[in-house]
Parts: sequence; structure tokens; C-alpha cells
Amino acid sequence: MRPLVRQEFRAAELVDMVVQVAGKDADRVQKILSAGTIVFHSFRYWWTGFEADTAALNEILRKYPDADPQRVFRAEDCNEVILESRSLRAAAGLPPVTISATVAGSQATSSLADPASGPSGSASPAPSGSESEAPPRHSLRIRRDQANKRKLLRSRTVWDMLMNLAREATPAYREYSYSLRGDLYALALTPERAATLARDARQAAPRALRAELAALPKMSQIIFICPCPSAHGQEPNPRDEP
Repeated sequence: MRPLVRQEFRAAELVDMVVQVAGKDADRVQKILSAGTIVFHSFRYWWTGFEADTAALNEILRKYPDADPQRVFRAEDCNEVILESRSLRAAAGLPPVTISATVAGSQATSSLADPASGPSGSASPAPSGSESEAPPRHSLRIRRDQANKRKLLRSRTVWDMLMNLAREATPAYREYSYSLRGDLYALALTPERAATLARDARQAAPRALRAELAALPKMSQIIFICPCPSAHGQEPNPRDEP
């Protein structure tokens, strides 16, 4: 038995969930709204599919930022980093594999349909499988508030070290992430640089963070997340429990 939950979303909340999965492509968003189902944060959501009013949908999508490679990385804008290593398959030059997850979902919808027809969607979640690219062999997410805590008698924090790396070698713009709500910048880590960062970070990290940094020598790149000031709204908050 799997728990099912019914919820109601306003139009903008439903679209926000779809955009985080599918991006800001109006045609793709319309197709998902019409299909009436999506996998989001490991939950399967169902609603009665409907044809979204084009003007209303475009008005919502207009509030979302677009990717812009001209946006220069600024350390003061960064609030989180993701350190990643290449997967074993990628290191061997093989294509990524997919994994299948089966989970319970929950949800409901609102209406973006033609006001004349007035339909409103309702969701009835149920278990379903989803395919996604296998995650990196190692991955570590560090927030600024977490890494900016200073250890006693240490002049630098782990966050200082990460930002110094970004200043020494400017990260390259990658894309705007609608799920992470920010511009992503990537910086490659050589094995030597990763080892140095791991050594220095362990010495400066408070006890709560030290264990998480154990995988640092295996990391091959840093992704810097910089929220865009014009990022839209708040993402829905699916319930983990019915």
C-alpha cells in the first residue's frame, strides 16, 4: 500500500512545478499540462489534463529568467556550491545509464484553462516509476551559511577557500537552472587542486562539516549556484507524508 494525497495548486504553482522539470519552453509546458502527469522530486503527480490558455501561460512564464552567458560570476551572489566527480561510465567514455525509481506521489491542480470553459484540475497521486540520469559517483552540496562558519583560531572558512578558487580561475557559465533557481557556473578541479582544497578545508571546517568533506579529493568540478534576482516564485512543497 502506498499513501495517496490530494492537494490543490493555483495556476502559477502548478506551472512552477512543471517549469522546474521541463524548463521555460511554452510548448513543452502546455503538453505536460495537457497530459496531466509529471514526476517531481521523486513524486508522481496526477491531475485532469487541460489545454492551457496561451496568453495566461505566457504571462506566467514571462516572469521566469532566461539563461544569459553574459552574466558574469560574482562571488558575493553565490549561495551554494555542488562538488561533483565524474561517474565511472563517464570516465570510461561511456554514455550515462538511467535508473528507475518507484515512489508514491501526491497532488492536485488549478486552472489555466480558457475562462469560458472553467475546468479545474484535481490530482490523485499514485506510485509510478521515473527515469533519470544516474547521479555522479560522488556529489557534495555545501551552502554558504554552512561553510562560512569559522573554526576557532582559524582566519579562513571553507567558504572563503571555495570563493578564492573562483577568483583565481573564473568559473564558466553553464546555464540557468529552474530547479535550483539560479545561474550555474562550472569550474574544473585538477586532482592536485582537489587534494589541496581537501587538506585546507579539513583544517578549517567545523566538526559538523568535516565528515562531509571526506570525499573532496575525489571531486573533479565545482558548480557555483547564483540565484537570479528576478527568479520567480516559490516551488510547491510536496508532502512526504500523507
